[in-house]
Amino acid sequence: MDYKTFRLRLRDALCQEMGEEVSITLQQVQKNNGVCCQGISIRKKEERIAPVIYLDPYYEAFEGGLEFYKVVREIRRQYLLGNVSDISMEAFGDYQKVKDQIYYKLINYEKNKELLERIPHYPYMDLAVAFYYRLEETSLSGATVLIHNNNLEHWKITKEELFQSANRNTPEKLPYTFRGMGEMIQALLEEDSDWEAPADDSDMADDGMFILTNEDKYYGASCLLYPELLNHIGRILKASFYILPSSIHECILIPDSGEYSPSELSAMVREVNASHVEPTEILSDHVYYFDRRERKIAALI
Repeated sequence: MDYKTFRLRLRDALCQEMGEEVSITLQQVQKNNGVCCQGISIRKKEERIAPVIYLDPYYEAFEGGLEFYKVVREIRRQYLLGNVSDISMEAFGDYQKVKDQIYYKLINYEKNKELLERIPHYPYMDLAVAFYYRLEETSLSGATVLIHNNNLEHWKITKEELFQSANRNTPEKLPYTFRGMGEMIQALLEEDSDWEAPADDSDMADDGMFILTNEDKYYGASCLLYPELLNHIGRILKASFYILPSSIHECILIPDSGEYSPSELSAMVREVNASHVEPTEILSDHVYYFDRRERKIAALI
């Protein structure tokens, strides 16, 4: 069964399984960095929020031998549990009611040129500042919706007003974390109940690299935009520093001690992006540099 037939049969099977109380439609969703995914949205007819479940992994499982009816049942189960991959929303209603849930994030400018024509944004070095709405205190808490130009038209607000809301909410509700890489790795390992601390934890010692992200570790590279944060980090490190964009979710900071050259660090970022980062989560192949004295950040192209 090819992918198109699989999706059509899946839609029909879900319609039969879930009945007339829901509307089920197939969608192609353009994700970050120009990546397109096939999805299916399931929406109760009285609701405006439509969860979107991506179908690529289910088709892979089907091709790997998972029976079709089990795929149908699993998607229905994930929908009922609220384990969705994305949200689509036709309207957000009154901006005064949603403005406290507007945030910003950083994405790659060149890889998202087509998308940027449809969304409000600001250029930032080789990146773009984009905006999203985050669902909170619902069964879909944490799910996000990208803000488009037509949302601003609907709300009758300007891009500047949108930024003001995001610039207030993001640092306040998603506070930054700045930790040594060794400390971060240790914390992640300790979250694994099967992990036991080694008798000699010298390998966990910080090696001059630090992780900057937010407490949710989601869109954490946006911490680069937090007012005065880079100046604050410069005072902590007592040095200018390199910024390696390890993903849209976090950055690695390395004090400029002369140990690394910009070309070495750029090669490191490109290699990691090519081999270890999901295509939708790549932020940039460029290294950035924060000059503590000038209090400025720049891309090392």
